[in-house]
Amino acid sequence: MIVDLKDYPALKNQMLRAVPGYRKHKAIIVFTTGVEMSGTFWDEGSRSSYSFFNTTNGSQVFAPQYAPPQFGGPRVTPRMELVPGTIGISTGIFNGKAATATVFLNPADKEKFGLQ
Repeated sequence: MIVDLKDYPALKNQMLRAVPGYRKHKAIIVFTTGVEMSGTFWDEGSRSSYSFFNTTNGSQVFAPQYAPPQFGGPRVTPRMELVPGTIGISTGIFNGKAATATVFLNPADKEKFGLQ
């Protein structure tokens, strides 16, 4: 689902802590228990970056950029489990422009951010 971040200030604040330079007004929300980190290498002007943020203690983890499989990257897309209290954020470049962020939330955190 696509949300306007001004309508969800708690989510916006957490997101800006993880990605301080994010300037778009909208984000895509996905409820899941795990995130597959695909597209982390340059491919025709596009690349994804992933970061994970713990809302309880404030710790943040940035996922590495992987090479494509034909150049020594992983054959299976790396996956990060998303436990309650953790936000996964995918940002990056899409066709040379800043991509709209995708925010991955564990389904148990819906009410924490006022989402349905």
